[in-house]
Amino acid sequence: MMCLVQLSSIALDSEQGSEHVPSGMIDICVCAALEVLPYLIPVRKKKGVIPSHFLYYPQEDSVSLDAVLKETVNRPPFIIQIEDSFHVIVDNQVLVTSNSVSEALLNVFSSYYVFCIEYSKQVLKSLLFLQSEVFGLKDDCSINCPGLPLFVNTLNAVKL
Repeated sequence: MMCLVQLSSIALDSEQGSEHVPSGMIDICVCAALEVLPYLIPVRKKKGVIPSHFLYYPQEDSVSLDAVLKETVNRPPFIIQIEDSFHVIVDNQVLVTSNSVSEALLNVFSSYYVFCIEYSKQVLKSLLFLQSEVFGLKDDCSINCPGLPLFVNTLNAVKL
């Protein structure tokens, strides 16, 4: 929970031109938030499924992108990190590669809209949180999502 609070504080500081935000700190916090978020706002788990891998899938530096793509067939859009590269995967193809996880997150989120892809059930609430609270795009799904308002209220209480 603190990671998300720190992420929002760092993002706010960087928008306001604060000089005390360390270089690379935003990406580190975004990576951590993407790994933790699916566990903080869980959906029903399927056996053997790791929810965070449906949004952000960090890999060891020695792994090849082709090998990872073979094991992630039929997944909705997500981010694979190998070394300092963040690959946005859509339809088991690399859509775009970036060296910024923040940029990759924007691209993966945008791909849902551009290609009219339904949110993955494994990370539905996480994506609705990002949609409504980070990107400010509220709709009936995000407003009526069970558990999301409670999570947002708790997060806002921790911020104060």
